[in-house]
Amino acid sequence: MSEANKKFQSPLGKARGLGSTGEGAHHWLMERVTSIAITPLVFWLIWSMIELRGKSYWEFTQWLTLPWNAALLIMFIIGVFWHSVMGLQVVIEDYTTSHAKKLLLIIAVKIAFAFMGIASVFSILKIAL
Repeated sequence: MSEANKKFQSPLGKARGLGSTGEGAHHWLMERVTSIAITPLVFWLIWSMIELRGKSYWEFTQWLTLPWNAALLIMFIIGVFWHSVMGLQVVIEDYTTSHAKKLLLIIAVKIAFAFMGIASVFSILKIAL
């Protein structure tokens, strides 16, 4: 902990050498970065879905075979799943009292979202390639 931040520590925290691990700020920042990163992708996806409205499956697959569209859709999927995992982790940490249950829920969420993200990216690549 920097000297400037030590002045905000409680006397007991100073005595025990306890304090913030600094991970909360990084987690908070990454939530904001992912939300900013996916915002233009949401607008692109909405515009794309409006353009694809009423089109056939073949026309959709042709749209997805364009490298630009496949890459943007993959970036959207990764960003949304990553942002969702971080948000659910905060909810679990805030509202689960048991440390073991908290850890198991966070691991389960990360595994489930990783599986769904990999399956989504694989599906996009299977159509696009």
